Amino acid sequence: MNLETKLAKKYKKEIGILKNIFGEATEMAGGKGHRFFHQLRVAHYCEGLAHKFNLNDERRNILVLSALFHDIGKAPRIREDGTLDGSQKADEKQGSHMDRDHVLDLLNKYLCNLHNENVLNKMADIISSQESEESKILCDADILDEVGLVNVWKMFTFGGAFKVNIEETIEYYFDEDRPRLLKKSEEILHFDYSKELAKQRIQKTDDMLNALIAESQGRDIK
Repeated sequence: MNLETKLAKKYKKEIGILKNIFGEATEMAGGKGHRFFHQLRVAHYCEGLAHKFNLNDERRNILVLSALFHDIGKAPRIREDGTLDGSQKADEKQGSHMDRDHVLDLLNKYLCNLHNENVLNKMADIISSQESEESKILCDADILDEVGLVNVWKMFTFGGAFKVNIEETIEYYFDEDRPRLLKKSEEILHFDYSKELAKQRIQKTDDMLNALIAESQGRDIK
C-alpha cells in the first residue's frame, strides 16, 4: 500500500485537493509531483512521531493536516508550464510557510469547505511557528525528508536537468550538501529520535554514493 492510498483512508478529500494543486508540478530537483509526494511523506512522518510522543487524536489529526499542506505557500509559484520554483530565494521573495497570513489565506482558499475557521487557524499556527510541540514535530519531519536517499533522487534529477555527471554530483554531495545536512540535523532538529534517524540516513547515503562512485570508476572489480 503506497502512502497516498494509506493516508487517503482518512484524508481522501484533502489529498485530492493537494494532488490537484501539486500532482503535476515539476521541480528541477525531484521531478514531476515531487512537492505532492514530499508533503505525503512529511504527513506520514508526523503521524508516526505523533504516536511516539502520545499526542491525542485531535492534536494528531490537525498535525497531519498541517503536514499535508505545510508547503501550500508555494502553490502560487506553479507556472503555466507546470514548473514550480521551490527554492529558498523564491520563499523570501514570494512568501513561504513562515508567513502566517499568506498560509492562512491559501488554507482558506482550498479548505474552507472542509474545515472550519478554528481548524484552519490551528493549521496556520503549526505551519508557520516553531513554538508548539506540533510545529516542532512538523519541522523535524520536514527536515528528515531532506536527509537520506530521497535526497539522492533530487540531486540526480537536478544533475540530469543541468547536464551534471555522476562524479560531479557525488562530489557536490560530499563537499557541500552533506556538511549542510549534518549542520541542519544537529542545529535544527528538536528531538533525539529525529537526530538519530538523520544520522542513520546520512550514513546510508554515504554508503550508497561511495558504492556508486566505486562502480562508476570500476574500482569494485579486483
